[in-house]
Amino acid sequence: MRLTRSKRFSGGLLVCALMAGCGGESPEREAVSQQEQSLEEPGQAPPRVDSLEAVALEPLSRATRSLVRARLAKGESATEVLLSGDDNAQIALRDDGTLGDALAGDGVFSGTGIVDFDAHRQTQQRIAEVKQSGVPPTMLKFDDRAVVGEETLEPLPDSAFVQGQPIPIRLVGLVNGSISDAVAVAAGATATASGTNYARSLVITDPGVLNDSARTWNPCTRVGTPNGAWTFNFLMTEMANPALTGISPAAFTDQWLKHWTFNPSVNGSSVPARPAITTKLLNPWPKVGTALDMAQSPFKLVAIVNRPDLANPRGGAYGGGEAGELRFVFAAVERTSTSCYTTPFLVILEYGVPVSGCQAVKNWNRAWQQLSLYTPGAGSLYNSRLQSLTDSVVKRNAAPRKPNGSAINQVRTNEEWLAWPWELREFRLFSNNLKAENFRVGAMVGHLTEHTTAQAPADAHNNTPLLSNYITSSCAPLAASTHTVPLNFPTATNDFLGAFPRMPSTNTFWTAPTLCSPQARFGLSFNTCNGCHTRETYSRFWHIDQNSNRSPFLSGPITVTDPVFTTMNRTFNEPQRRIQVLDSLANQSCLAGALVSPPASH
Repeated sequence: MRLTRSKRFSGGLLVCALMAGCGGESPEREAVSQQEQSLEEPGQAPPRVDSLEAVALEPLSRATRSLVRARLAKGESATEVLLSGDDNAQIALRDDGTLGDALAGDGVFSGTGIVDFDAHRQTQQRIAEVKQSGVPPTMLKFDDRAVVGEETLEPLPDSAFVQGQPIPIRLVGLVNGSISDAVAVAAGATATASGTNYARSLVITDPGVLNDSARTWNPCTRVGTPNGAWTFNFLMTEMANPALTGISPAAFTDQWLKHWTFNPSVNGSSVPARPAITTKLLNPWPKVGTALDMAQSPFKLVAIVNRPDLANPRGGAYGGGEAGELRFVFAAVERTSTSCYTTPFLVILEYGVPVSGCQAVKNWNRAWQQLSLYTPGAGSLYNSRLQSLTDSVVKRNAAPRKPNGSAINQVRTNEEWLAWPWELREFRLFSNNLKAENFRVGAMVGHLTEHTTAQAPADAHNNTPLLSNYITSSCAPLAASTHTVPLNFPTATNDFLGAFPRMPSTNTFWTAPTLCSPQARFGLSFNTCNGCHTRETYSRFWHIDQNSNRSPFLSGPITVTDPVFTTMNRTFNEPQRRIQVLDSLANQSCLAGALVSPPASH
């Protein structure tokens, strides 16, 4: 289930086959595509929903016509809330006293649609089974990414499921419970298994995956398949889509890496060159003639990451997609006369999952949860199932209406290998349908091109009166992490959004001379790249490093003291948050997805 504030913000991504690519049809280029627009203009964030209930208007079943009611979270407002019902059809909720709404202006938004009460009952059964096992079924409560409480879940009794009576719809994501029977049976398991395995279904760094010789390539040992399904070579080739664009993968990759050899201008800022890329990476790269030999790409896979928590029908500031993102993390390698090793030059390929619609999104999440039932390893069922999922996203023409027909949202790099200080850059495929002002001057169609960095003002604005003005003007959205940092503030002549956030130390954070609230300062700082990768999460520049180690934030739980308001502490438990989201999206009625708020940060 997805929601948005008004009809002009509605619409999902192209429906794609779950376990296969979307085919090889040529994309239509006559009009500006909705998918391209969603990456550049994420629009107003949908209102957060605090509570939901449904009143069955006919006997309860898996497709029951129902009156759906919602209350918005404190501080939220809307004229209309759009949900996707369990039949994939839109449900429009209004608070105007019409079409099933009892009283105009009472804060209760109402509308009619289809609800799957069978799935809702199965959720209650899962809670009851966990409770009977002697393990309290609990669920953490989050404000954006910070833990704000814990709830002990109680199943609704059978007597609650009565036609004509309000039936509450709650968000349920089990961590200490079991994977549902439906998920286990679909996976071919003979019995219900234990709960979601974070390292198998969400952040995958298992050597059995990273060193699968049929699917990966190790540029140090030269062991593996140079064009395997999880190699840098394969992914860049599919992204370039030479049959469609006429751009060779070698030229595509070379053009991208040469951004570091000059000073591109992005949103009025000159991004300083890091010429060491020539001697450290481009010159040592084996060649075929004068072209880069993509079969010997000096990048090693260090993680595959599933981000269902980024699910958002309009993409949002960090791309996203109706089913979230799929990410591949690579590290560049350096070879000397006596050794070869991965370096602190990380490349993250971030794809919007081209799956939409209630049941298709649910099936996608179930397939990822099913991976928890198997053991990773070369030749294993786990690896083959994982490849089926990744192939459906990364292959050429998986998203025919996006640039190059690729589902890629953005490519990010974070590194201190070329120069100090640590720096992050963001690249997107350029199309003439996209806003040129977000890209470097001289952007080339079909190529990965330097882009402004989402949610991160230019570093020069940190702790300035201008930043105070911005925080004050956006105090409520910043405090709720529903903001989008604008390209320019306050006028078109001011270059506000940055393009190369840097971190001179692990104590880097964002603040301003005057602050409207501690939470607004945190909302801004935490959602920037350089704040999130350092002081706001006690991390040392990366959340997954060149050796596949996870940061404290990705390992959780961790408690962090606010760097400005030092009497304030925030606790994060990112593993449990992501497990809860995956479990909920895989098992519940799609309507419950209205209670999942995608984070503003990456």
